[in-house]
Amino acid sequence: MATDKDTTTGHPVPCGVRALSASVSALAERPLFALDAATTRDTIQSLAVLEAKVASFRLAALAHAEEVQVGAETGCTSTGVWAANATRSQKNVSAAQVRLATALETRWTKVRDALAAGSMNAEQVRVVVNALEDLPDDLDAGLVTQAAEALVGSPSSSTPPS
Repeated sequence: MATDKDTTTGHPVPCGVRALSASVSALAERPLFALDAATTRDTIQSLAVLEAKVASFRLAALAHAEEVQVGAETGCTSTGVWAANATRSQKNVSAAQVRLATALETRWTKVRDALAAGSMNAEQVRVVVNALEDLPDDLDAGLVTQAAEALVGSPSSSTPPS
């Protein structure tokens, strides 16, 4: 009988990630020749939303990794270094992703929620958070909140209509 929990940890997330990966692999094996233009457009838009949702979940996992200091057991000097080693990516890129993930979880939750909903993509989120982080420290908190809401709600950060 199939289970929705990981056999080693008892947690459903690892099992769900494996199932999602298997589903994407199965889709990638399907030919696209029978898709008409409208269906292709819808599929590409749906994939963009899916990419945003996966990016959101990945960033949430990175923020959690930072919180639990996932690299400490392996002697890594930071979560960014651990993530770079674990994902075969550049250390500076991984470090920036951990910083972004932490900022989304601790300060820029509206931006995080927009990514999770698929109404922003990962690059837009990175740019918006960098802009918000560059605001002066002594700026009124209400203005910072307004800026975040305006950037999240701007037309350039919305998904195209389906």
